[in-house]
Amino acid sequence: MKRWLAAERGATLVEVAVVLAIIGILLPSLASIVAGLLRIPVKIQSELSASQGIQNAVLTITEDANMAQSFTPGVEPDYGTFTWREFSGASPVESTARYYWADQQLFRVLDRRENPLIPEESRRVVVDGVLQYADVVFQPTPSSWTYDPATR
Repeated sequence: MKRWLAAERGATLVEVAVVLAIIGILLPSLASIVAGLLRIPVKIQSELSASQGIQNAVLTITEDANMAQSFTPGVEPDYGTFTWREFSGASPVESTARYYWADQQLFRVLDRRENPLIPEESRRVVVDGVLQYADVVFQPTPSSWTYDPATR
């Protein structure tokens, strides 16, 4: 009986080789699954950030379009310029917002000319990741309401 117990105390070289082979087969697949799970939150965060950037761009352009009295279409790389007058002070202030594409970004240059001799320009990125000029389109949409004095 002592001989039998002595033989069962350790693993044979064949058993160790089989276990290492199984681990060698399973480990790369488990590592790829774990790596994929770690990349998902980064991808989701990137998509959310891009979506939020587009929403902010649409909001900015819509605000300019609502204030504008005119829109002058541009030629590539310019999309165009909104022009309006602000009536917040003693006298109206000419304001323009010009949109253009450069370095895979949509830019807005706001110019409020309180004094026509001293332009006050501010340039900022409206949205990042615009790969081509044609990826952004400024298209007028007609108003959803009409006013006809004859129907009062």
